[in-house]
Amino acid sequence: GGAALLPETLVVILGRRDEDARLVRYAVRALRSLALHVARMRERIGRRHDAMSAVLALTLSSDARVQLAACSLVHMCVTGSPERVAVVEACGGIPVLIEALDAAATEDARKQATQALTVICEEDPTAATYVDNACGTVRLSDAVSDLLRDYRTPPFF
Repeated sequence: GGAALLPETLVVILGRRDEDARLVRYAVRALRSLALHVARMRERIGRRHDAMSAVLALTLSSDARVQLAACSLVHMCVTGSPERVAVVEACGGIPVLIEALDAAATEDARKQATQALTVICEEDPTAATYVDNACGTVRLSDAVSDLLRDYRTPPFF
């Protein structure tokens, strides 16, 4: 039925991010909600290269709400799945997430990007080497120490 087409429709909307910022904001937040509440949707979204490429691009958005939702969605998708980690890596996710550490408009978005990168490095030892070679190690370790220092912050999802 129509519910099966919803994620595909939302991904198409994300790909048109330059045309309607408000619609993209709603689409990325809807995808995040789907991934949060329906594990099967998190699997579907996390395994699609087109979806992850679109979401990763939004982690650098100038809209703080879009950026937070995108960083959170990437974090959700990589958690607990080496296959989805591989998809994020194949979509160029590591350099984008390293850039998101600096570009984060809010502390919450930075925390989500930090947690996503940490999960990726834990799942794939070669990713840690890539982060190191991309000079992201210092930024990631600073972000992790900030995250650990703020012990009151619950996970975003």
